[in-house]
Amino acid sequence: MAKAVLIMLILLVPRTMIDYNNMDVVPINTVVGAFISGAIFTIAIIFTGTFTDFKESEKVGRGSGSGTQGIV
Repeated sequence: MAKAVLIMLILLVPRTMIDYNNMDVVPINTVVGAFISGAIFTIAIIFTGTFTDFKESEKVGRGSGSGTQGIV
């Protein structure tokens, strides 16, 4: 948790400077917020499916290894 807080503080400094100097290029509105939320949701779905496949591949690896030893 301390690492997350440190990263947040590091990112907060430049963001505060950008806001203070009115250097915003893309204003944050509902469309931009929806796009960011959709991207995060899509990435989470992809990671969830990948993690499940990874756990299943570990199970398959153990089963095939013991089967190969039985043949030899």
